[in-house]
Amino acid sequence: MRALFLLLALLAIGQSSLALDQEKTDKLTQALGKLCKGGTIKGFAVAVVNPDSLIYANGFGYANVDEGTLYTPNTIQPIASVSKLFIGASLMKAQELGLLRLDDDVNKYLPFKLVNPHHPNEIITLRQLAMHTSGIKDTKNYEKTYVFDETIPPIYKSEPIGAKRILMKQYVDLYNSNTRMPMVEFLKRIYCSDGEWYDKDCFSKDKPGAHYEYSNCGAALAALAIEGASHMKYSSFVQANIINPLGIQNTGWAMNQFDANEKASLYLSGTQIPTYELITYPDGGFATSIVEFSKFFRAAMQGYTGRKNILSPASYREMLSAQPASHSENGIFWEVKPKVIGHSGADPGVRTLAYFYKETLTGYLLFFNTSDTKTISTEINEIFKLLKDAYQPATAAQEVH
Repeated sequence: MRALFLLLALLAIGQSSLALDQEKTDKLTQALGKLCKGGTIKGFAVAVVNPDSLIYANGFGYANVDEGTLYTPNTIQPIASVSKLFIGASLMKAQELGLLRLDDDVNKYLPFKLVNPHHPNEIITLRQLAMHTSGIKDTKNYEKTYVFDETIPPIYKSEPIGAKRILMKQYVDLYNSNTRMPMVEFLKRIYCSDGEWYDKDCFSKDKPGAHYEYSNCGAALAALAIEGASHMKYSSFVQANIINPLGIQNTGWAMNQFDANEKASLYLSGTQIPTYELITYPDGGFATSIVEFSKFFRAAMQGYTGRKNILSPASYREMLSAQPASHSENGIFWEVKPKVIGHSGADPGVRTLAYFYKETLTGYLLFFNTSDTKTISTEINEIFKLLKDAYQPATAAQEVH
């Protein structure tokens, strides 16, 4: 009976309560275009989705200002930490396949020993990595993951002399000195006791599982564990078990694999920067368009309602539920807040948001090719509000959790 009610509610959302007439759609598009022209964001795309439909998708501004290339819903850009949602889905898939269990000691799957020196007798589990309670800290070492294809110009000179200019110069100098290496080597240098960058401060003094601290490297370690469990490169595992089954096209882990006319240039503090890759690519290096990403996001929304696609309903329920003793609002690499589920991301030249509302089963996706301007947070909030005000279902589907 509950399944029938949910199906009827979803049909109501898809067919009537979210349907906008052309006039209202045009007003939204005009408002977003006006905001883009008057703001600091060079280009962006937005999408509104429900479990079964891409309801609205549009692009604004420029993918490349100098070339005059417009940003469209099919423009490809990195999505920063929203990439972690694929790690969550991959962990659940690997568990379904019997390759691992979330409560396993991560050392069962890593090619090196991972031990918190403050708690040498405590294991670190995959679930703790996924909840950011593992005690793994990023520290300043994480910034070494960004490897640029060309030297970054001295963009810090555009800032007034002061603390921000000094900090930006430090980051530019660091990024220009970073070198490529395998992800496993990068992580060994930080977390192995004989590693070049090893320090006890790379680990929390709290016992694993006891304290929340967001960790990009913790996410990369989870992806490395998937490699060990599956005997596949992480990117290949995602391709085989998520990308291909969902029919997602034109995606990848490096911006330089795409043609210039299909990808976005990135702008840091208003200045175009070279393309780059992340050594720890699983935690933030996925590149896609908002249209293609919506296929993955809608699949997760379907899973939240109890439907099966790339994962079983039980796996979706576990991934998209706040985990026991998480000390925060976290599922398996998904943020599970009182009203919304999803993730956000921020990297040089990138801001992204991907959330759906539990009650209404309405999702909002926003990709920006700009970061670190004075008003970008305000502009993003205004864009989000315009979308939410335009696309709010009159009737909410009942939650299934």
